[in-house]
Amino acid sequence: MKKGFVMRYYKFLRRTGATGIIMVILMLGFLMTLSISYIQMNRNENLGNTYDIYQNRAKAAAMSGINFAAATLTSRGDASADSKSRIYFIRSDSTADRNLLINGASFSDTTLYTNIATSQWYYVSSPSGSLSTEAASGSLFRLHSYYDSGVNIATAYYVKSQGLFREIATASTEIVATYQSQILSRFNLDSGIVKIDAYRQTDYENDKDFFEKRPKLQ
Repeated sequence: MKKGFVMRYYKFLRRTGATGIIMVILMLGFLMTLSISYIQMNRNENLGNTYDIYQNRAKAAAMSGINFAAATLTSRGDASADSKSRIYFIRSDSTADRNLLINGASFSDTTLYTNIATSQWYYVSSPSGSLSTEAASGSLFRLHSYYDSGVNIATAYYVKSQGLFREIATASTEIVATYQSQILSRFNLDSGIVKIDAYRQTDYENDKDFFEKRPKLQ
């Protein structure tokens, strides 16, 4: 396109007053772009906030499992009991799973363990600060517990807790999404008192690793 043509066209626009209209159109397009960008940014922020809230619900469910184990030990008086008499949450009461429990111990008779609770999913009965869209069955946890097979066998008690938060559609009651969290904790049962000595969040394990691996906290 030649420069002379551009200048003639520009002068034509000035004579007809179309320059102002074009500027208004450009300005409206610019403002529309800003509006759409703001809406998209706000939508992304809301999605991120919702994800954080739901993920924190899963962590809270896992922590509920830790507190449930501590309350169970306390109510049974297991803190002052022999390590073989305490309650343990394991996959099943089968001989194979009992053998996994005592792996690495200085004793090998599985019948010494008389208090075995088969692990299952528990609902969190009263989640704190329920969300307006939260279903009563949204938060769950399950446990796996074991003793310290080293020098602290008498006082250290380990609990792994997996927590779930399920986003459930209010209209169809279908599970829209599931958020997961896992916490490893060590109880100190010295002096007959159940104390949560340490805990940290760990990678979420599959069923096999959750019930068969027995990590420790330093």
